[in-house]
Amino acid sequence: MIMTTKNKYSFLSRALANCAVAFIFVLALSSCTKSDSSKPFVLLLLKSSSTEFFQEIDKGFREGWTDPDISVLVQSGRNTSDIETQKKALDIVALKNERMHNLRGVVITPSASGRELLQQIKRLRDSGVPVLLVDTGIDQQLMRSEHTDYNAFLASDNIGGGAIAAQTLWEGMGSGSKSCRLLVLGGHSASDTAQQRRDGFLKEFERLQVEAKADCPTPIEKTAEWDRSQAREIVKALYASGQIFDGIFAANDDMALGALEAWTASSKSNKPIIVGFDAINEARTQIDNGHIYASIAQNPYEMGNRAAKSLLRIINDHSLEVFSKMAIPVTVVKR
Repeated sequence: MIMTTKNKYSFLSRALANCAVAFIFVLALSSCTKSDSSKPFVLLLLKSSSTEFFQEIDKGFREGWTDPDISVLVQSGRNTSDIETQKKALDIVALKNERMHNLRGVVITPSASGRELLQQIKRLRDSGVPVLLVDTGIDQQLMRSEHTDYNAFLASDNIGGGAIAAQTLWEGMGSGSKSCRLLVLGGHSASDTAQQRRDGFLKEFERLQVEAKADCPTPIEKTAEWDRSQAREIVKALYASGQIFDGIFAANDDMALGALEAWTASSKSNKPIIVGFDAINEARTQIDNGHIYASIAQNPYEMGNRAAKSLLRIINDHSLEVFSKMAIPVTVVKR
């Protein structure tokens, strides 16, 4: 293959970026244990540290961690899709643990579907390191086929949350008393969280239609990858093509805010009822202002806090079996 100057620079840029990620992580790993590199530690590996949701998981975990003899190292991807950084982080701590035997546990909020982390998780579990998943799970059957497991999975009731979102949107649209043209904005197509919220929403929305004998058209579904700008552009394009929506369900608040921005920029007089998921502060402000109807509130702080306490129990008395599931309740936030 002939490599042009442009391709060479592109290749070098990617290589340098990957090296930088690994180098920064090694520095963080060194600093977290201060002068004693053999001090026991646990790793909290987040999808991202730039969003309020994962910042709350971080805060809950730190405040729930009560063992002063075990350090907490927190790392994250550059964005919620950055699975490569998560893989590198797990490879580095696994290698360190094989030399020092001082890794006491790992808590992960997997990027994308998490399936790409199977080899890293297996390596940790084969070494006896407890692994907990938070917010996003990995298929148990798939893990068993790879002869590995995790200790516990802590997440919101996403199917139930999707159903509550459908009930809330139905109420906001007048319970079928008027037109019910609907748009559903989903997250990553491979994400269990996105799939569960979608399934819970659509199943309950269909039930409500049948119960009310309402003649609603089939909802339009689009994937916006959890991203505000993608959601905004998708909804803008739909409006430009002549579509009109009475209701919009977004599987997270960033996409709900993007949909709101698209409607605001349009000339459409028909304002949709918008329901999001996560109840982040900006969405709550728009709810208070009457621009977003509601959001389904998760409790990321509680997820992080319970993850810390669960990991401490495993470390101290091995009280959790493998594939344990802890559901964190959701609530509705509206004006």
